[in-house]
Amino acid sequence: EEGGTNIRSRWAVNTGTNGDTFFVTHTFDEGVSGLKVDVPAAGTRNSDVIIWTITWTGGALGATGTATDNNAQNATTENIYDPSSTGASPVFASTVVNNGYQFVVDDDGDLYEAVNASGEGTTLTNNYDFDIVLPNGITEVTLTGTVRNSGTFDYAAEFMDLDFSEAVFTSDCSLDTDGDGDPDRLDTDSDGDGCNDADEAYGDSDTDFDNNGTFGTGVLTN
Repeated sequence: EEGGTNIRSRWAVNTGTNGDTFFVTHTFDEGVSGLKVDVPAAGTRNSDVIIWTITWTGGALGATGTATDNNAQNATTENIYDPSSTGASPVFASTVVNNGYQFVVDDDGDLYEAVNASGEGTTLTNNYDFDIVLPNGITEVTLTGTVRNSGTFDYAAEFMDLDFSEAVFTSDCSLDTDGDGDPDRLDTDSDGDGCNDADEAYGDSDTDFDNNGTFGTGVLTN
């Protein structure tokens, strides 16, 4: 769903078995900076039995984002936690967002609780106040949910937003697909597969016969 500056993903997860996953991937024509991931301000339940994972491609090699929880970490307000947390020992999710970042959304620090005999999950939805900001220049992002416990959930769906309110789209001149230290724009074999990019572009191994990064053979002159 699209609305204003957000793209909202909705999963109908009424029941779940431990280890079940669901995901959505967003791909961009150019690099995007300042992209955020957050829970919608309004919606149905968001469960603490779901482990969320964020992965991306593009941007500078090894770049990280940031996570900030604007609520005090206590037993009465909504927070984001590391999946290793337990009700007896809740741990705030890392403030450094690495590729593969994981977090759990919980309303009271009592992770993975059953709210009734047949249901698992939180009951509050509107008070989460955290910012997960992804690295600059990414070209693709995937949000994955993994069911932590088995049971019948007490809500109809899961929601997660991509927030573009502060995002900027720019050509990613620093993109280094094969991680060899040379940005793609200066790399004659940008994907590191041993085949010259010029040959790949034309589908002809003789396009750049002497493999000097230019069309044809010989040395360029002014």
